[in-house]
Amino acid sequence: MNCNDHHHNEKFTRRDFLTKTSLGLGALTLGSLINPTPVLGNINNNLSANLKLPHFPAKAKRIIYLFQSGAPSHLD
Repeated sequence: MNCNDHHHNEKFTRRDFLTKTSLGLGALTLGSLINPTPVLGNINNNLSANLKLPHFPAKAKRIIYLFQSGAPSHLD
């Protein structure tokens, strides 16, 4: 028997990571859906108090937003 066989079983693969984190995020989401009251404190419903001014004035006058679903064609 090879002495390095046990190292293969101890690897934390990407599939393991995604499985465990998605289960944790799903549990958090389910908890917030079942009990919508805030856990960490009171939520301030006053939106004007939460809005902050930027440090610098905006310089951009216009923007171009490109939404490209999928990848570019391999023929181009």
